[in-house]
Amino acid sequence: MSENRSGRRGRGKAHSPIEVVEADTLAADAAGAARPGDQVMYEAVLAAVMESRLRPGMRLTEAACCEIFDLGRLAVRKALLRLAHEKLVDLRPNRGAVVASPTPAETREIYFARRMVETALMPLAVAAATPAVCAELRAIAHEEAAAVEQGERSAALMLSGRFHMRVAELAGNGVMTEILAGLLSRTRLIVALYGPPEGSPGVPERHLALVDAMEAGDVAGAVALMERHIILVEQALRFDVPARETDLFDIFTRR
Repeated sequence: MSENRSGRRGRGKAHSPIEVVEADTLAADAAGAARPGDQVMYEAVLAAVMESRLRPGMRLTEAACCEIFDLGRLAVRKALLRLAHEKLVDLRPNRGAVVASPTPAETREIYFARRMVETALMPLAVAAATPAVCAELRAIAHEEAAAVEQGERSAALMLSGRFHMRVAELAGNGVMTEILAGLLSRTRLIVALYGPPEGSPGVPERHLALVDAMEAGDVAGAVALMERHIILVEQALRFDVPARETDLFDIFTRR
């Protein structure tokens, strides 16, 4: 159990499924451990989606995945089921697996839910925003800004999600933080698929402004900044992504 500055006790940190995979991958790499084949495929598909190499509606046939990743069908199906569980792909009858294509209506619902959750948690997060916590949040935002400047879109999306999760964790409400973890995984996919190639403009700067408001104890200002920030990210999305068929072998060998 953790305790924030306001004396509230919270459950352990909640992490989005994507963050868990990234942490496990780093740990395995550090230990020099070989990862299972289905894990390797999962990570490769995740990276291809986040880097916009796999686009909405593109097919991931079992036969092609078996050949590309040198796996049997059971391992490929295990990876696809995991991707489907995390809503990165859809499993469709007679078509197999296709990259998920969140609709505009679904996107509006997800971003509405995020605004409700994150603005509700903000007063508690402000109460727990010690100087050390604010320094940590600023470090994440600066790292995110560097990733944006270097064109590392996947890293920038991951860091943005980490920033929002860290703010939520400060509130000490484990249930709402777990809900947000799922919403962040889905919005990260949506931004990767439909966001501007150069990234949503001004995101790190708005994160830094939010930290300033939190450090100043400005609850109303922090709530308003969070709500406006989420609205602006949603408004930057473009759903008129042209459909294209690209050879999967080319996608997973071209980096």
